[in-house]
Amino acid sequence: MARTQPIHAIELVREIRDQLARETEGMSAEQLVAFYRDAGRASTPPALKSATPRKGKASAPKQHAGKTPGKPG
Repeated sequence: MARTQPIHAIELVREIRDQLARETEGMSAEQLVAFYRDAGRASTPPALKSATPRKGKASAPKQHAGKTPGKPG
Protein backbone atom coordinates (compact mmCIF):
# COMPACT_ATOMS: atom_id res chain seq x y z
CA MET A 1 0.00 0.00 0.00
CA ALA A 2 1.35 3.41 -0.94
CA ARG A 3 2.21 5.85 1.80
CA THR A 4 0.16 8.98 1.88
CA GLN A 5 1.58 12.44 2.22
CA PRO A 6 -0.03 14.77 4.75
CA ILE A 7 -1.66 17.88 3.36
CA HIS A 8 -0.82 21.04 5.24
CA ALA A 9 -4.07 22.82 4.43
CA ILE A 10 -3.63 25.80 6.73
CA GLU A 11 -0.21 26.63 5.32
CA LEU A 12 -1.50 26.18 1.77
CA VAL A 13 -4.46 28.51 2.34
CA ARG A 14 -2.19 31.10 3.94
CA GLU A 15 0.19 30.98 0.95
CA ILE A 16 -2.72 31.46 -1.46
CA ARG A 17 -4.11 34.31 0.65
CA ASP A 18 -0.72 36.05 0.81
CA GLN A 19 -0.17 35.67 -2.93
CA LEU A 20 -3.59 37.15 -3.70
CA ALA A 21 -2.92 40.00 -1.29
CA ARG A 22 0.31 40.82 -3.16
CA GLU A 23 -1.43 40.62 -6.55
CA THR A 24 -4.34 42.84 -5.54
CA GLU A 25 -2.46 45.35 -3.39
CA GLY A 26 -3.49 48.91 -4.24
CA MET A 27 -6.45 47.93 -6.43
CA SER A 28 -9.66 49.92 -6.24
CA ALA A 29 -12.95 48.23 -5.37
CA GLU A 30 -13.90 48.15 -9.06
CA GLN A 31 -10.55 46.60 -9.98
CA LEU A 32 -10.95 43.95 -7.27
CA VAL A 33 -14.40 43.01 -8.54
CA ALA A 34 -13.06 42.70 -12.09
CA PHE A 35 -10.05 40.69 -10.90
CA TYR A 36 -12.11 38.10 -9.05
CA ARG A 37 -14.84 38.01 -11.73
CA ASP A 38 -12.24 37.26 -14.40
CA ALA A 39 -10.58 34.64 -12.18
CA GLY A 40 -13.94 32.96 -11.63
CA ARG A 41 -14.72 32.92 -15.34
CA ALA A 42 -11.30 31.49 -16.14
CA SER A 43 -11.74 28.68 -13.62
CA THR A 44 -15.26 27.68 -14.70
CA PRO A 45 -15.28 24.54 -16.86
CA PRO A 46 -16.78 25.09 -20.33
CA ALA A 47 -19.60 22.63 -19.63
CA LEU A 48 -20.85 24.83 -16.79
CA LYS A 49 -20.73 28.08 -18.73
CA SER A 50 -24.17 29.05 -19.91
CA ALA A 51 -24.71 30.46 -23.39
CA THR A 52 -27.06 33.06 -22.00
CA PRO A 53 -26.30 34.45 -18.55
CA ARG A 54 -29.18 34.56 -16.10
CA LYS A 55 -30.48 38.00 -15.30
CA GLY A 56 -33.39 39.34 -13.36
CA LYS A 57 -35.40 37.83 -10.56
CA ALA A 58 -35.17 34.26 -9.39
CA SER A 59 -38.06 32.04 -10.38
CA ALA A 60 -41.04 31.89 -8.04
CA PRO A 61 -41.27 28.86 -5.76
CA LYS A 62 -43.40 26.05 -7.14
CA GLN A 63 -46.77 25.51 -5.51
CA HIS A 64 -47.95 22.05 -4.62
CA ALA A 65 -51.18 20.88 -6.19
CA GLY A 66 -54.26 21.32 -4.02
CA LYS A 67 -52.73 23.84 -1.61
CA THR A 68 -53.60 27.47 -1.36
CA PRO A 69 -50.64 29.77 -0.70
CA GLY A 70 -50.69 31.26 2.78
CA LYS A 71 -53.25 28.79 4.17
CA PRO A 72 -52.30 25.78 6.26
CA GLY A 73 -52.98 22.24 5.12
